[in-house]
Amino acid sequence: MIKESREKNRLLIADDSKMNREILKEILGDEYIVTEAKDGTEAIELLKKEEDSFSALLLDLNMPETNGYQVLEWMNEEYVIERIPVIVILAEDNHENIEKAYELGAMDYFTYPFDMFEIQKRVAGTLNLYKKYENLIMASKQVIYVCNSDYSRILYASDGFCHKFNVERNNPYNVSIARGISFYIDENGNKKSVDQWFSDADKKMYKDKKRKSLKYNRN
Repeated sequence: MIKESREKNRLLIADDSKMNREILKEILGDEYIVTEAKDGTEAIELLKKEEDSFSALLLDLNMPETNGYQVLEWMNEEYVIERIPVIVILAEDNHENIEKAYELGAMDYFTYPFDMFEIQKRVAGTLNLYKKYENLIMASKQVIYVCNSDYSRILYASDGFCHKFNVERNNPYNVSIARGISFYIDENGNKKSVDQWFSDADKKMYKDKKRKSLKYNRN
């Protein structure tokens, strides 16, 4: 969660090198509250317990046991990646590793050796960008509603929101793309992916069409 400007944001730094953690804390400690994790496993445990208190994660990709990629995979599975921006730390400027990190949801990266000015700017820029994203989501909550339908709960957008994002009214797929939605809560309180909603809805629509077709043919 990104704090207001009068409050310090809290960063989680996950790196198996104590020296690297100390350097990053020295670079960022005046501006942010810094919490350290010595490996990916500890980072995941801290995120489980204190997710809402962190504004960003600085994540070393090359760690023993649970590496940075595995942390990103877990964050995707638990939808934490949507709530906490991640900046990855790379040993070198390797295109393949950077691309893989971006595919797993990382927002930015920096490499060794650490450059104080670059790190400060990248962290501040990531937090500012994510704050704008959060503000957009909060604004969209005023016009996005969860409604009951014949098939399941669907995402519904008002005319104003649809016009703003140039999406088709009552089209949950387009609206989900506009908002970056990847999951929803069904009528039983279960978290499901939007892809699963479409799968369930398509199956229901197919059955309904088939039932109507059989009824028409009989008549």
